[in-house]
Amino acid sequence: MRNKAKDIFTGNEGFKEFIKGNAAYVDKTGLIHDLFSKSSGPFSLSRPRRFGKTLLLDTIQHIAAGNRDLFAGLEISNRKYDWTPYAVIRLSMSVPDYTPAKFEEDLLDVIKVRAIRHGLTLDAKSPGTAINELITKVSVKHMEHMASRQKNDMGPESDPKNVVLLIDECDFPLNANIRDPKALASINDTLYKFYSSVKGGADMLRFTFLAGITEFLFRRMFSGLNDDTEISLNPAYSTICGFTVEEIRSVFKHHMEPTLKILKANTEMEPDATEDDLMAKLLFWYDGYSWDGATKVLNPYSVMSLFKTATFDDHWYNTGASRLTSRLEPDDIDYFSLFSENLSFESRYSVTDVHTPDTESLLMQAGYLTISNITGTGKNRTYHLKIPNNEIFDAARTELLARAVAPPNSAKPMKFINGMYIRLLESFASLDAAESQNLLGSIYSGVPQHSSKGEDEYFYRGLLQLLLGFGNNQSLPEDPSDIGRADLAVQTPKGDWIVMEIKHEKAADGGDRKSQQNKARVLKRLNVNINAAFSQILARNYGRKYLGGSAKVYAAAIAIHGTSDVMVRFARLSRDPTSLAYSLEDIARDPNTTRLWPPNVRTVSVRAWEAHPYPPPEIEGVRGL
Repeated sequence: MRNKAKDIFTGNEGFKEFIKGNAAYVDKTGLIHDLFSKSSGPFSLSRPRRFGKTLLLDTIQHIAAGNRDLFAGLEISNRKYDWTPYAVIRLSMSVPDYTPAKFEEDLLDVIKVRAIRHGLTLDAKSPGTAINELITKVSVKHMEHMASRQKNDMGPESDPKNVVLLIDECDFPLNANIRDPKALASINDTLYKFYSSVKGGADMLRFTFLAGITEFLFRRMFSGLNDDTEISLNPAYSTICGFTVEEIRSVFKHHMEPTLKILKANTEMEPDATEDDLMAKLLFWYDGYSWDGATKVLNPYSVMSLFKTATFDDHWYNTGASRLTSRLEPDDIDYFSLFSENLSFESRYSVTDVHTPDTESLLMQAGYLTISNITGTGKNRTYHLKIPNNEIFDAARTELLARAVAPPNSAKPMKFINGMYIRLLESFASLDAAESQNLLGSIYSGVPQHSSKGEDEYFYRGLLQLLLGFGNNQSLPEDPSDIGRADLAVQTPKGDWIVMEIKHEKAADGGDRKSQQNKARVLKRLNVNINAAFSQILARNYGRKYLGGSAKVYAAAIAIHGTSDVMVRFARLSRDPTSLAYSLEDIARDPNTTRLWPPNVRTVSVRAWEAHPYPPPEIEGVRGL
């Protein structure tokens, strides 16, 4: 008789619900035991949203409360642990109003409500004095309870350090005000006093654990604690949130076959695909997160959503992506640079002032980037970053397109982007220079009106890379040859290649752009740059490495003048087998030209981008000469 697959929980279920509901649970209790056995902390952990921090706190709460019966068969049951019950105070900093005017008042209310749940009332008038009073009264009450049990031979004697303090979303108020220096200063001052008061109750605290998203923001407010132990980048706890490959194979082994069967039926996987193929695709989509540059984990929410829905999608990004990015200004994030794998920050504590958050480290904390490698030692470490997996790669491209291409106030921005992107793909697929240049002129025309990068060739190359990179095509920026680098090389699903060189020059000042004289001058400059692009492709051997096989290799020369005057020309790269001459052949003289992409290109996933206030102005038809 086959074992039945356990239920999959992807909501707000707690540890008890997982165990009592016979749900698939990835056991992290061994790591929790390691933490609990080391010291009283306080420990702090940062991980992206929906990565299991709240479930982790809930598990710690049940361990601290001595609920041994819930942990039968889990790792901690095999460890030496006496299951002494402690009093647990659990708070969340996601207060109703995180504005400076009401934050202190609402935080005080949160603490007083927690006191009521412990059967206590508080006299304190500030959050700092309230948390200290709550710790003291909870400790006294627990000691009295344990003394009563001891008197009746019902339990062990109470430890003077008998309170466990757990704080979830401890950086929420700061994240909510990331673009407001005055609000950050005010809220940070309140939190500093609050955590300093927590330190005042250290003689009663057996264990303290704080969880949030951005370690680089809440480090400063933790300075009131002095002895906090940050485990966010500690290799010993790199897998405390997220799933390893071994954990997936063990916990979800009975979900693999039924999930694969549905994926095959829905044509998301080939008919002869195996469970190993499913695992490979699962790793491609959701693996790659690392907080030590070596050990990798998969996104837990996306993995569970895959087994629950039997579909590959941007599960985490659609529901759990951090709200940090929506609070950053458009030019705070260079989305094109996310694909370069050259991002880094030079110190774990490179951000010591919450007023000047470091964008790269924030994106890492939010889940857009992950640590690929760590070089150097101590305070001289450099953390190298990259996009972790296909889910984030796909989502980041879509976010860029929504910000850079969709018209303002569009009711269906992604429908607009789908149409534009599919038309552009088809124009390149059929090597239609006229249609390609008209579409690119229309797309590029809005750039300088919403971005400071409108006069940067790098921007145009990056946007083209994103547009042509959809449809599961391989797009390679800065594609190297033996003596140079092509701006972009794109491999089509058929295996053919288009090697591109982009030439951009700023529009000259003065004169009426629509005058015949000016049009003629711009047209001349575009032709000059088209010839320069083709000459560079030949001179520097761009695309030559792709010749010799069955794949066809094409060259695309793209000239941009200003922001909306665009010229595109295609040619086929060839190599004479006798003379080994390397040449370009005008595409119009190639009778064997066929579509490079199949007509059924995929549609970009629809997302709610209406909230973004900064797309370009409405595009009024095709712009250009």
